[in-house]
Amino acid sequence: MNVAKYVSPSTVPTDHKYEFLLKWGTNGEGDGEFSGPQGVAVAPDGSVYVSDCGNDRIQKFSVGP
Repeated sequence: MNVAKYVSPSTVPTDHKYEFLLKWGTNGEGDGEFSGPQGVAVAPDGSVYVSDCGNDRIQKFSVGP
């Protein structure tokens, strides 16, 4: 399943604040929790999609104001 097209670095929105994280989310089944994350994609609007094989889902994280 292709949830977002590849976005080259030159087209990543520059009006969003980005932060480098060493760890994101925790183990589990709830919102923001993962069980076997496999892939990450960033949409042109800055939303982040994470495929979570252990929970059979794709989680979307939207950017804030």
